[in-house]
Amino acid sequence: MKAAALAGIRWTAISTGVVNLLHLLQLAVLARLLNPTDFGLMAVVLVIVGFVQIFGDMGIGNAIIHRQVISQRQLSSLYWVNISTGIALTLVVLLVGPFVAQFYNEPRLANLIILIAPVFSITAAGNLYRILLQKDLRFGSLAIAEIAAAMMSTIVSISFALGGAGVYSLVWATLSLRGIATVMFLLIGFRRYQRPSFIYQHDDIKSFVHFGLFQMGEGVINQLRSEIDIILISKLFGPETCGSYQIAKSITMRIYGTINSIVNRVAFPIMASKQDDKGKVKAAYCESVQYLCYCVFPILMSICLLSDQVVALFLGDKWGLSPPYLKVLAIQAMIYTAINPVGSLVLACGRADLPFYWNLVVAVLTLGVAITGSAWGSLGIPVSILLFWAFAIIPCWFFLVRPLIPARLSEFGWAMGKPLCLVLAASVCGSPFLFMATGLISNIGFLVVAGMAYLALLFYFGADFLKTIFSLLSIR
Repeated sequence: MKAAALAGIRWTAISTGVVNLLHLLQLAVLARLLNPTDFGLMAVVLVIVGFVQIFGDMGIGNAIIHRQVISQRQLSSLYWVNISTGIALTLVVLLVGPFVAQFYNEPRLANLIILIAPVFSITAAGNLYRILLQKDLRFGSLAIAEIAAAMMSTIVSISFALGGAGVYSLVWATLSLRGIATVMFLLIGFRRYQRPSFIYQHDDIKSFVHFGLFQMGEGVINQLRSEIDIILISKLFGPETCGSYQIAKSITMRIYGTINSIVNRVAFPIMASKQDDKGKVKAAYCESVQYLCYCVFPILMSICLLSDQVVALFLGDKWGLSPPYLKVLAIQAMIYTAINPVGSLVLACGRADLPFYWNLVVAVLTLGVAITGSAWGSLGIPVSILLFWAFAIIPCWFFLVRPLIPARLSEFGWAMGKPLCLVLAASVCGSPFLFMATGLISNIGFLVVAGMAYLALLFYFGADFLKTIFSLLSIR
């Protein structure tokens, strides 16, 4: 199982790395061809897509991964549930588009939402096979599909932007991404698995639906919590400010999400297979947290300290409002990195109800905190959310981790605290370059000295992590 996990991580790393590099390339090019208002409008559209897509899966995907034995008749029933739900959601989005545009007082949103509505039907057609490939740890096949889709999306979006399509280039990027991915999942899935029969038996999937309902409810609440900043900034401060904020959030979330998805995509099936042995689940969970933090913290800390230079180099001159957002969001993403593996833990242990109630409370509190923070301007919203999550770490352990595995608060804290201490120490070593001079030389000097210091500290204090990395690189 460990060899399968390492192979899975390697394939997922390749896929996620290539996909996100393509996305960042796409972002860097489009940032120079489009304007902040275009990105602000698309941010609102993607919030709608994110909310509705949760209903498309109905939380059944994680139920399939959690369940170790599934019959072909159950899979067929689940496939047709996905298809019918996708079509229904497309129709719903077509109807609500004009109302969303009216709420934001942005008539352009109506056409954008109508154009992107078919994405739910498209995604539904291949979703089951994507889940089965993940469940069976066939990450090589997933990598091929995701890389092909990302390449096509990048080509399509840049081509449309060069042709003067404006914000519509972002819509076509999303449609092409989902469309090519679905085609690839179907081609691979039909070759590896049986095709779905024209069968639907509701009694066969009741347990999946029950598990999935908590997942779906938790997903909706979690989406509200994670997108409340976009919703408020776009409503209160307009699409231009929202675009400047959204592109900073996209950079930090891509970095955080890249490594996080690599580990969690493999960690969930592995922990699910060991769900009866709490000691092994605890070990897998603590390793996931610590390894994620080892990888993500130094990158996000560098972005935080060099936010002005990152924006100027990566995005260009149009995005002068983005550096303060990027600084705050980088720190916020560090906290998310430490907390996020809890999601894989609770699902692996079959407790989809816990994150539902947790996120319900957190969403309400986040909404209140963000509204309060908006009194200090658009920057006050992410700052207030950052402070909230800094205080939420201990309650997260108490309500989500402690009931499932025998992990003490000190163990939970050390898993994220040790990498943080190493990153802070390395940053201090490189900090003289930030004060001695300005410009490219000082930035490179900081990165080189801090990077060397971090590797030296990691070699001394994180030998187990380095051994795992070498195992990952050497596995066949």
